[in-house]
Amino acid sequence: MATTADINSGILFSKSSSLRVTVAVFVTALVYLLLRVPAPEFFLESDDQGYQMALGMAVVTGRFPGFDFVSQYGPLVAFSSALAYLLSGNLIGEIVLCAAGYAAAIALVYRYLARHANMTIGLLGAVATVILFSRFYKWYYWLLPLAVLVLSDAYKQTRESGASPWRMLIGWGALVGISGLFRYDLLIEGAGFGGAIIAAHDLTDRKSTRLNSSHTD
Repeated sequence: MATTADINSGILFSKSSSLRVTVAVFVTALVYLLLRVPAPEFFLESDDQGYQMALGMAVVTGRFPGFDFVSQYGPLVAFSSALAYLLSGNLIGEIVLCAAGYAAAIALVYRYLARHANMTIGLLGAVATVILFSRFYKWYYWLLPLAVLVLSDAYKQTRESGASPWRMLIGWGALVGISGLFRYDLLIEGAGFGGAIIAAHDLTDRKSTRLNSSHTD
């Protein structure tokens, strides 16, 4: 007769695509990050965080990136900070935005590893992601590449199932484009990674087709 320990062990060391667990990881990470928010002066003294928020405040006052000011960041960095301020009227909006972005990245790490390895590896990966976070405000630098990785995996599954990949490609391309509107280097990274994945999958398909043809002959 199976014991509770055996059942728990089986769950922890089996692959999982449970959305409920992923949501639980997101909520747990969000609460943790909100409890570990940097001191208020950080948002004023940090050159990068303060600069990012200054871009948002410029948008709030009616200025637009690329027209009224130039930045090495993409325009969506300024617009996202502006939206956070408009929704809260103070620093809280920026804090929640950064924490939620990071929490979503942690949840994606868990979900990807849990589906391809097991729940234990997924949880360890989520914890490692928390440890590796170096800057509170760089949430998009983690979330967007991880989302591109997840969509590349979905593209692979779509191709293997024989379904049309065009909708997946459109969504994947749109995400890469959005990434570029946050940081231009994310556009280059996402496009290069996507091109490599698609090329590798097509080459694998052609090789398999040639092998099958030779066996048939």
